[in-house]
Amino acid sequence: MKKLISIAIVAILTNLIVIPLFNYSNNIPSDEVPFWDNIISVVWAAGIITGLTLTIVYRKYLFKKTIVIVATILALLICTPVPFLVIYRLANPMPDTVLDSADYSYPPGKVHKTEHWGYSWGIDNDKYVDKKFIADSVQFAQKQDAAFKRDSIWVYFSRMGDTIKIEKYKDDKLISCVIKR
Repeated sequence: MKKLISIAIVAILTNLIVIPLFNYSNNIPSDEVPFWDNIISVVWAAGIITGLTLTIVYRKYLFKKTIVIVATILALLICTPVPFLVIYRLANPMPDTVLDSADYSYPPGKVHKTEHWGYSWGIDNDKYVDKKFIADSVQFAQKQDAAFKRDSIWVYFSRMGDTIKIEKYKDDKLISCVIKR
């Protein structure tokens, strides 16, 4: 059983190193993320390799009793990113829809913004809605995204591609809303 503790310590240390690295990489500019993702991968690989090496070295002691075999397999599993990712996904569920992209255009005196939203679990991020906004170029220079006003017809689609709702906006006010059944 003492041999199993060393594998458990490797698993715990691996996770204790990865959790702050993961939190840090989620809160930094996107151009630095690939570097930290590689560091996290190296930590996971080191944890897995160390856990497997200890298991091979101590195999005579670890594979005698059923309970120790099960505990060894669980400790090795904790050395991998699988439980970490499962817990993370349960704690941070994926939203049903996500912002796929945003486009800006600059006609004279105005700024137009179009947000393309899609379903997060769809095939090729199925289209949900395209939202269009408009801002005065002077206000946009001062307030950035806070200057935008809703201005267009927003058509919402179901996962099957059917229209489920149509909203019409003018100067950031909802003019009409039609819900399809």
